[in-house]
Order: sequence, then C-alpha cells, then structure tokens
Amino acid sequence: MTETQEEAQYWSLFESTQGHTYPEFVRRLSHQEGPLREEARAVLITFQDGAKPSVEPSSRPLASSGALRNRLNSTGHGNPGVRRRLIVLEGLARNYIQVIGTKLQVPPDFFASHWIAPGYNGDLVNQAVRHYDNKYRFRLGFSKLHQARVEALPEDEKSPFYQMDSITRRIVSRTTIFGDEDGPLVSAEHVSFWSKLDGESWDAVLLVDAPLGRFVWWQDSRTPRKVTQIDRIDVAGPGFSFLNQTGSWYPPIIPDEKPLSASSAASTFKTLIELYPLRERPSTSDPNSCVDYVRILVLSAWTARIRAIECRLVKEQLALSIVDLSRAEVPTYERSWTRPWHPRDFARLVHAKSSLEALDWELRRNMDALGIGSSDSPRTPEPWEADAWQGLRVAIGNLKARLDVILQAYMQSISVRETSDANKQARQVGYLTSLATIFLPLSLIAAVFSMGGDFAAGGSRFWVYWAVAVPVAAVGCVMLFARPAIRAGRQIVKRVSEAEALV
Repeated sequence: MTETQEEAQYWSLFESTQGHTYPEFVRRLSHQEGPLREEARAVLITFQDGAKPSVEPSSRPLASSGALRNRLNSTGHGNPGVRRRLIVLEGLARNYIQVIGTKLQVPPDFFASHWIAPGYNGDLVNQAVRHYDNKYRFRLGFSKLHQARVEALPEDEKSPFYQMDSITRRIVSRTTIFGDEDGPLVSAEHVSFWSKLDGESWDAVLLVDAPLGRFVWWQDSRTPRKVTQIDRIDVAGPGFSFLNQTGSWYPPIIPDEKPLSASSAASTFKTLIELYPLRERPSTSDPNSCVDYVRILVLSAWTARIRAIECRLVKEQLALSIVDLSRAEVPTYERSWTRPWHPRDFARLVHAKSSLEALDWELRRNMDALGIGSSDSPRTPEPWEADAWQGLRVAIGNLKARLDVILQAYMQSISVRETSDANKQARQVGYLTSLATIFLPLSLIAAVFSMGGDFAAGGSRFWVYWAVAVPVAAVGCVMLFARPAIRAGRQIVKRVSEAEALV
C-alpha cells in the first residue's frame, strides 16, 4: 500500500470515528482545499541523552506536510535503533493531520479534542471525558493576555466575542469576571500532548494554537475586525493605573536549573523552537520530561490570568470603599461607598463568583490531566510543578474569599438600607398618629355638635350619649390596659414573695 493510500485510509477512519462527536470539525477539514490543507506549521525535534535537542529544520518550520513526511521516514539521531522524536504542530490542517496520524498511528480523537473551544462551562460541557492514560497524553487549557485591541464595529456591542483567524475554535474577548467589557484582550487556548513508547524509542506530538493574527471574526459577519498592537496591557483602567503589573504579567515559573523567561507577545510555537536547542538534557527516556517547556508556559499564562483577575477584584474593592467624607449631607451608612449600590451590582458579583468557580474547575481539569493531587495516577509530576499548580489553586481560593467579603458587604448594605427605609416609614406612621391624636378630639366635638333633636347638646335626651359612650370607652380601656396591668401586678407579687422568702 502506498503512502497516499495509507493516508486516505486514515482519513476514512477519522471521518467514521469523529463525524458523530465532532461533526463541525470533520466538515471543516473536508472542505479544506488547495493551500488551506497546508495552513499549519510544524517542526521535528529529536532528542538524545546528554545532548541538546535538535530542531529540524533549524529554527524554522518545515516547508510542507510532504517535508514532514520525508523527515519521519528518515532514521532518528542518537544511539543506533533508538528514535526519540517530538513533532510540534501549530494549526490543524488536513494534510498534516493525515501525515502525522498515519506515520505515528495517532488516535483521531487526539486532534478532534484539541479543536473544540476551551470553555469554563463546567467539567463536562464541551469537554470529552478522559478515557486515556494520562501518563502518555494530556490536554491543558489556559487563557492568554494579549497586548492588543480589536477595532470593533458598532454592532459588536451585542456580543463582544470574536473568533481568531484559525481553523481551531478560539474565542477572544475583553469580558472580565464581573461581566464588564473593559478588560484586556484575552483568548482561551489549548495545548495537547500525545506519545507512544516502543522499547527505548518514542514518538510524541504536541499541538499548540496559532498566535493572535492581524484580524479576528465576529459571529457570521464577512467583515474582519482589525487587531492593533498597543503599548502595554492595561487591566485596571483609568484612575487605577497603580494596580497594573509594573513588569511583565508573565512570570518565569521554573526550577533553578531551567533559566527560562517566556514573552507573552511571542507565539507558543516560536517560543518552543527557540528554547529547545538551548539546554542539554541528561536523560530523554521519558517523553513527558521533554515537554516541560510547554507546561512551564501554561503555568506562566495561568499566573498572568490570575494576576489580572486579582487586579480587577482589588479595583472593585477600592471602588466600593473610597469616598469623600466631606460630603456631610450623605447619611453616615452611605459614606462607605463611592456610589449608591445598584441592583446590577448583585448580578456582577454573582457573575464573578460563577466565573471564579468555573476557573477553579478548569484548573482542576489541568491538574487531573497532569496527575497532580491524585495518589493513584500513573503520572508522577515533578515537585516544582505540583507545588506551582497547588499554589494557583490557593490563589483562586483567596480570590473567592475576597469576593465573598464584597458580596457580604453588599448584603449587609442592603439590610442597612432596608432597615433605614423601615425606620423612615415608621416615622411617617408616627407623624400620621400624631395628626390623628390632634384631630380626633376635634372630630369627636364636631360629631357631638352635629347631633340634632332631643339628642343634641342641651336636649332632653343628651344624657343617652354619655350613657352609651362612657361604658364603651371603659370596656375599651380595660381591654387595652388590663392585661399589661395584670402581668405587671403578678411580677410585683412575685418579687415581693421572693424578697420575703429571703428574709
């Protein structure tokens, strides 16, 4: 069977197994024609013990899927018979999928699960249940901050979410955890890893997303939105610039022996092919240890995202607590807020609460994929990596606790305002009672003087009014005051009895 026939057979397997689960992805690949089938970048990195990894071709992607096929057909470097190769693929072009899938026998769902849009909907929505051994495969989700802005059109306000110019479904937006649309430009991305061992040899594939290009797309519009680079990432906004990160939002989270600092402006693909040739690796028998750089980049991206969220949360706290106390006309309980609470504030806080919970779910998914926090996982993470992920979980827990403080302050403020409104209403009722006290005798007098005939004042039967009014008033007073008087009398008798008992 020729290579072309083998690749066609793999594509038939791809369509039959993934067409039901990922129909949109299969449809898009089927419609790729001409140059679109080659719209991807790939490099082949070979490893051997005690040497620096070799990137083929040097520091640039392969020219085509055919060039990748030729590289895979050639023998690996290092010891005779030992082959340790890592393919880094940016983009999901059909020709590259067929070549890699055919040559390395990659499961079709590995490519399909990378295509779906990363989301924070929960643990199952748009997410495939992990049915594979995470020792040889994982997929990590993360968010990336971009030093750019989208030149939006007026209709974009209805749904300010954009899609990157790529076959992978990657959403870009400025939505913050509070649901506001004034945050930095953020994209949700994936990295996926698969490997297969063959004695001392192994082959592995690493899928990364394309960088943010010059254009993005909005819903079904045929007009692309231009992406413009900006000087810096502004998370806090006007008036709160002191909250922004003074240096890079992306810290180098790495062990001491790995002096790496990743720039968020560079693409993941470009960063990896520049980093791999820099350091010798004593042992390369485990393919997981050879993709530590990409895991470091994901950790760095998560830290940057949590830093940005913390900045927005601190801004929210400051906006609710700083006020000019010289405004003497403002009631005392309102001097704690810069502005009156609005019903929309509760919706914003609930949105932030659910966003942090979803972020925590995504973080736990990543930890499960890497075997962190599970005693029976076949994967053994490095201590520095496990500590870093656990530290991120602690940070998200702290953010949720700070948000709870704001939410409790909101509820307490609402309670204070309701109490204040009830007191105002009680005072108004007191005013009405005072007015009734004043006008009731006048009404009584007017009623008496309005009587006519023998029952009028001075008439022969005027005494009937008093004969009826006095008993009725007496019965009312007894009903109103008798029970409290009896209760008070019993209390007095009880105290006298207790005093006599002491004597």
